[in-house]
Amino acid sequence: MNSSEFPKVYRGREQDLTQELLAYFQHAASTIDDAERLEELLDELCSSDETLLTNVQAELRQRQAQYVRNLLKEKSRMDALREVYFDAMDEARAVGGAYYRDTATQLTQLEAEGFDALEHQQYHTFTRLLEAIRTMGERAKHVLENANSLERRTSHAS
Repeated sequence: MNSSEFPKVYRGREQDLTQELLAYFQHAASTIDDAERLEELLDELCSSDETLLTNVQAELRQRQAQYVRNLLKEKSRMDALREVYFDAMDEARAVGGAYYRDTATQLTQLEAEGFDALEHQQYHTFTRLLEAIRTMGERAKHVLENANSLERRTSHAS
């Protein structure tokens, strides 16, 4: 189908539809944190003018919508990685000293591996790394609780 066969309203704009969708979602993703709301907006956008789209444009729109959905999933995974990493780092920082230094090094390495796993779409590896970071944060929390408990017992014994 050549461009002269497209409905007049979209003649010469078939490529713009994809760019409009991407631009819309780049703006929406930068202003809305709720992934479910972004998904709703995507559905609304994709269905709003389907009657004006030709089959070729509709297929292009569907592929682009799936691409944006994949980007949303990727953004959610990156946000989860950052959140778990910063929580674990805060727990390790609260312990302090050599424990913090060693744990921070390990956490930073795991975070880098997590981003690498995402980049290469290794989701099983990503999940394993996310859990390892979460476990290190929980371990740091227990170390701090034990240290505080020991300190309280020591101060009561004096």
